[in-house]
Amino acid sequence: MGITTRHVGNEGREWRPGNVRSRDDLQVEDGEEDYDNDEEERRDAFVDYLEEMMQEIDDNDNGKVNDTVVDKAMAKKRVWAVIQALRDPVIQLPDEETNNVAIWQKMDSLVNSIDFAWTGISIDGEEEEGEPRKIDTDRNVTAWYGGRCPLTIEAVGSSAAALLVPQFVVQSALKLSLTATGFNELWGEGTVGGVASIAGKQTVNTLPLGSTALKLWDRYMFALRPIEDPDRPLHNIYLQVVWLLPDPQTIGIPQGLADGDIIHLRTSDPEQHPLPSLPLLQMQCRARQIVAGIRTPSILREIFRGNPDGNIVEELDDDEDIDVEAYGEAEEVPLDWQSLLKAAETTGVLSNALVDRWGKAILRKEQRDYRRAAHASRKKMAE
Repeated sequence: MGITTRHVGNEGREWRPGNVRSRDDLQVEDGEEDYDNDEEERRDAFVDYLEEMMQEIDDNDNGKVNDTVVDKAMAKKRVWAVIQALRDPVIQLPDEETNNVAIWQKMDSLVNSIDFAWTGISIDGEEEEGEPRKIDTDRNVTAWYGGRCPLTIEAVGSSAAALLVPQFVVQSALKLSLTATGFNELWGEGTVGGVASIAGKQTVNTLPLGSTALKLWDRYMFALRPIEDPDRPLHNIYLQVVWLLPDPQTIGIPQGLADGDIIHLRTSDPEQHPLPSLPLLQMQCRARQIVAGIRTPSILREIFRGNPDGNIVEELDDDEDIDVEAYGEAEEVPLDWQSLLKAAETTGVLSNALVDRWGKAILRKEQRDYRRAAHASRKKMAE
């Protein structure tokens, strides 16, 4: 019989089968708190510290941040990524760190590592904004769902499936390591073991989506919050649509894709027709929150504020004889910035012409940094 789907209704984040609330339900919503007073004060103090840091970047009155527009944009991206991640009240601040500077350094590393791991390149080196879908299991999994999208009931093509955890994460030891460290530190749970074990079991990492849902999925516009069935978890699971960007009310969307919509998936045979993996669903929901957090139009406007053409590559003393081939040279815009620029264009924050100008300015900045590193390396070798 395969997997059957049913639209349960539209509910708040607190919904669970039987209306039993769990701490894991606290996702994305602003204003929810589940901490003791000391932890709440510590968290509030850290957010205040980040906001002050953002103001210092804008003012540049302390000598800590370079004064070029691109340098400021890169600094803002890192700070905004952490601020947006902290909208999830389940994320934990590092217990071992007591001062805001140390907390910032740890959170910056963890959050931006997840953003890097979940955007970037595929295993074959192709740039990713979404995921290639022509994998062997797509046709079988689509058939289990009757050839229809479980969210919108729209007919699904034979290769139109979304991977919960992108293939370029699953097949990269580096990205798996970054994901494991980030998840274990931020959420205090080890879910990455499930990712490492899905090689050859892509059926539990696959969800067929119709063209509308697939297009929005590839742009990180929504995530799926999994809700476990406490009685028969192998036979039932619930998925709640969580909109990440922009406001879904501004987009014409069908039933099943509205923020808060809940879909019930049921299988009569977990061995032959397994449901999507709960750990992988949890990972995609949380990772997508971080990736989407700095791709909202308001944050993108903050990051890409100013005229990128004002950034001039700084020349270094006696730099002319640096062997670029020996030391390396930046040849393209870093992939995480390519992703941000594409998001800025898609959301209307930047025109195509501005995307091109920002891309050139970012590349010049990368080339400047490469040459600085080469210059420092050469001087050290000469000593």
